[in-house]
Amino acid sequence: MNSRYKDAGVDDDAAHDMLSSLGLSSHHFGSGFATPSGDSACVSVESAGTKAILLTERNRFEDLGWDAAAMAINDIVVRGAQCSFLLDHLMMEKISHAAREIILGVDSAAVFCGAALIGGETAQLPGLMKQGAHYVSVTAIGFAEQLLNHNSAMPGDLLVGIESSGLHSNGFSLIRQMKKIPDSFLERTRIYRPEEIEDARCAAHITGGGLPTKVATLVPEGACAVIEKGSWTVPGVFDEVRQGLDLDEEEMWSVFNMGIGLVYAINPEDLKTDAMVIGRIEESEASANFRFI
Repeated sequence: MNSRYKDAGVDDDAAHDMLSSLGLSSHHFGSGFATPSGDSACVSVESAGTKAILLTERNRFEDLGWDAAAMAINDIVVRGAQCSFLLDHLMMEKISHAAREIILGVDSAAVFCGAALIGGETAQLPGLMKQGAHYVSVTAIGFAEQLLNHNSAMPGDLLVGIESSGLHSNGFSLIRQMKKIPDSFLERTRIYRPEEIEDARCAAHITGGGLPTKVATLVPEGACAVIEKGSWTVPGVFDEVRQGLDLDEEEMWSVFNMGIGLVYAINPEDLKTDAMVIGRIEESEASANFRFI
C-alpha cells in the first residue's frame, strides 16, 4: 500500500509504528482537554508539508501561511471546536520579505475563521535552513461546550461529505515528481467551520491516507464505514495527478482527498436537505472497518 508514496520518502507505516510505540495515534485530529471553567478545549499543530517547497518557488508566501493555518484549524473543527487563537512558528535562514507575507497569510486565515493570531516564534536558523527556504507551522486553539469524539459513529448513521478546494496540502512529495505542476494544484486549502457539521456525531478531516484511513477514525468496534465512490464528482485536478504520475486507482484513493475534504457521521433524522450523502455506517463482524462500493 502507498508504495509510490513510500518511494517518494513518506513512510506512513513507519510513522504509525513509532507513534503506536508511544501509545499515540497518527490518524486522530486535535488534542482535547477540559478547561477550569468546564468547557472543552482542542489544540492542533500543522503545516503545509512539502507543498511549502512549491509555494516558496513561486513566491506564494501568503498562501503558505494560509495553508499551514488551514490544516491546523480544520483538525480542531472536526472535533466541534471554534478556533479562537493561532500561534505560528516561522523558520528561515534569515529574515526576508517573505517572512512578513507568510505571517499575513496566517493572520488572514485567523480573520476568516473569527480567530486571532496572538503570537509565535520567528526563528533565523543559518546552517539548518537552506538559503531561501521558509517553513511555518501553526498551532490552532479552539473551544466547545463538548468536543466530538473519535470512533463514535453508530450503525445506521449516514456519512456526509463536504467538498475540498482541490488537493489541499497533502500528497505533494509525490506531486513534486511531476515535470510540470500547474498553479491549479496549489489552490489554497479550504477552511471549514463548526456550523457546517452541526448535529454531527463525529467528523474527520481528510488528509494523509485519504478517505480509507481518515473515515475509519469515525468507526467503532463492530461496525464498518461504506463509501459510495460514484456519489460525488471527483474534480479534474485528481485525474491530472493520476495521469501525470501514472498512479493506480488504489493509491490515488489512499493518498489524496479525491474532492472530499471533510466527512461527518450523522443520524438520518438530523440530516439537512442540502447535505451530500456519500456513504453509511453498517454493522460488521469483519476486521475491516472501511470499504468502497
